[in-house]
Amino acid sequence: QPQREEDGSISSSSSRASSSSTPSVAAGSGGGIDYSHMGVISRLPPGALWKWILVWQAANVKEGEPDMHFMCSYSDDGTTWTPPIAMPLGRQRGAVPWAPVLLLSGDTLVIFFAESSTCRRPGSSPGWPQRWAPGGDIRLATSKDGFRWSKRVAVLSQAAGGGVPKVIANPVVTLSNGALLLPYWEEVPRLTEEVEGCPPPGSEPNAGSLISSDGGRTWEPSAGLADDDTWLIEGSAAELNDGRVLHLFRTSVGTIYKSMSKDGGNTWSKAVSSGLPNPNSKFHLLRLSSGMLALAYNHHR
Repeated sequence: QPQREEDGSISSSSSRASSSSTPSVAAGSGGGIDYSHMGVISRLPPGALWKWILVWQAANVKEGEPDMHFMCSYSDDGTTWTPPIAMPLGRQRGAVPWAPVLLLSGDTLVIFFAESSTCRRPGSSPGWPQRWAPGGDIRLATSKDGFRWSKRVAVLSQAAGGGVPKVIANPVVTLSNGALLLPYWEEVPRLTEEVEGCPPPGSEPNAGSLISSDGGRTWEPSAGLADDDTWLIEGSAAELNDGRVLHLFRTSVGTIYKSMSKDGGNTWSKAVSSGLPNPNSKFHLLRLSSGMLALAYNHHR
């Protein structure tokens, strides 16, 4: 159990990490880790040792390698961060986690993530190790302090809807009716031949949302959404003033695609171009307290 010292550092029986004296964000993982990706930030529950937590996925060299895991860092002001540590979140033996998503609900912090356990891609070159394909089962765990985490709970199995790995990337949206909406998508591994444990090449992926009407205790997937010309991934959603839900998607065709739901995310309109540029990269949609929408994205042209 990490303890906070008088000088602001945290210590445990096996390690000690002191808070940086120079304001900075924990930009790297250290310890020989060259890959850090998909960072998310959240306030911690009241009474926690720190006020903020930053979580991301990390690996020694590349994503999907067997050593991939979550790293985390803590802060009181969002500017000065503790040195990163391996996140004390249990995992299934022989599996790796992907894409953390954080939700603070009252005095409980929830982490959602995808976990690969069946589909490994061949190494990119002879002699290179196999790498896990992105996604798998979607799971969650909870914490009261950001250090000690509950057992992992299954939210959506990879086996649902044809066995294509499920992935998440952007925050949960709390709708005006109290329901929770978590955007997700399915991602077919890039394979040229069938591989045991993986969906066959040519499998049809869908995108959509997971909906909870009971405060996050149970989740149901929406109707699927697909496009013949592009993948629809890394969706980000926001509720509009009239109650409709806007869902934006990263694509491979140069623009952000959009879809609309009139029933709280259970069904979605056909995805079409929003006209906003997208160089096949992640973005984030946010509803402000004023009701206006803010979008952070790469305006590459």
